[in-house]
Amino acid sequence: MRKSKTDELFNGMSVQTIAMIIIAAVEMLMFSFWSRHLTKQDFGYMAAIGGILAIVECISFAGLGSAIVQKKDASREFISTAFTLSLILGLIGMFVVLVFAPQLAVLVADNEYLTTPLRVMSINVLLLTLLSVSGNQLIKQLRFKRKAVITISSYICSSGLGIILALKGFGLYALIAASIATPLFSLVLMYLTSLKIPRLGIHKKYISGIVSYGGWLTTGSIINSFTQKADSLMLSRLLSVEALGAYNRPAGFVNNISTQINGIFDTVLFPLLSDIQDDAQKVHDVLLRSISLLNSCSIVLAAIFFFNAELIITVFFGSQWIELVPIMRVVAIAVIFKIDGRLVDCFFRSLNLVRLGAILRFVQGGIVIVAIIIGARFGIMGVAVAITLSDILVILMKVLALVLSVKVNVWEVITRWFFSWRSILPILAISIPYLLIPHSLIINIVYAACFTLVFLCEFVIWPQIVGKDYAATVGPQIKKLMKKVSFNNKNSKNSK
Repeated sequence: MRKSKTDELFNGMSVQTIAMIIIAAVEMLMFSFWSRHLTKQDFGYMAAIGGILAIVECISFAGLGSAIVQKKDASREFISTAFTLSLILGLIGMFVVLVFAPQLAVLVADNEYLTTPLRVMSINVLLLTLLSVSGNQLIKQLRFKRKAVITISSYICSSGLGIILALKGFGLYALIAASIATPLFSLVLMYLTSLKIPRLGIHKKYISGIVSYGGWLTTGSIINSFTQKADSLMLSRLLSVEALGAYNRPAGFVNNISTQINGIFDTVLFPLLSDIQDDAQKVHDVLLRSISLLNSCSIVLAAIFFFNAELIITVFFGSQWIELVPIMRVVAIAVIFKIDGRLVDCFFRSLNLVRLGAILRFVQGGIVIVAIIIGARFGIMGVAVAITLSDILVILMKVLALVLSVKVNVWEVITRWFFSWRSILPILAISIPYLLIPHSLIINIVYAACFTLVFLCEFVIWPQIVGKDYAATVGPQIKKLMKKVSFNNKNSKNSK
């Protein structure tokens, strides 16, 4: 029997979850390595470079990759047009960074040191633009497993390259090399194993559709990139490059891991939701199930970062970064809501509400800029609090806008929201006493072990505690996996 779209959505998450776990593990190891071999200044400069390139990359993307997924019948000519336009825009974006690198370096960091690193990193504008089209082709075809394997392989190889260069003393350029290698390896693997390189050509009949959809999406993406990277673009001037590097370590760690997890759902939902965009009832059902499932997980993820901040920083960053524990805890609070922000953005793209999304992101940008300026007066802790509060406010606004657009009952959404957070209650039972006692490395390890035990009991043994949507979709898949592992272990013992 043919699976429903919602079943395909939740079953398709398994591949993305495995990929996320592997990538997150590698990222944590890399965070630990980088933190012990590079300086706050290196991280500050890299954050500033990332802020500049993120905006240029969004202009170059022009929503071309997403347009392939959103269009129900993307023909070869449509893909060829999107690919050619992306190549042209990528080259233009790369050229802009190459030419204006000195001015951009002075604007963001108040010195010209960033000029050469910016010029080297400009190749990423072209690579990521092309990767947006090729990666979305695999998503359109629902080839999540192949995309996951390519992403993992590329990330591991680029991380290995970065480690070698860092050990040889290349500092900032080790980070740059790893950042360039990831999309480069992904592109090569995609076109060697999974895709044919599209023919170059622009078909006029598809340009207006791509520009109409991609234009608003790009506008929103540019504003969103500026908003997400506003701290990287502003803190080096408002405070210092070292302060930016110090803030970016815990904030970047939390945001990178949460982004990987949020991407599991986004990658699977986008093509499927685009396919059912004309069925209001199905959109309604997917939205409510998504809110229940995702928030039951996001609340626990936030708790992991908040309550285990001391142990995480000691193990993955090093004891020299321990003063940043309060920063990580403040940033972790926003994780509860950020998954809803990603969910709303996905619905806006899939349902062609990109104009509304762009307007809301413009409002978001203004709020975040004001928050950073005010927060910077109180140092990096002030910035962390200001950004967290502004993120929560904006996400609540976006959720309300989506709910009204798809005509879902607001109270029903609020009810789903709060009931999905009940998974935190057993964790709070052990976490509140933990916060009230003096901490040591042994105490932190013991607490982390108890936290993990409670987490496994909820999400593996008694999934009903988490929620009915989790118990009905993810729970059975976990049980099947456990039975399979148990069966393989028995066969292995019998063969011996």
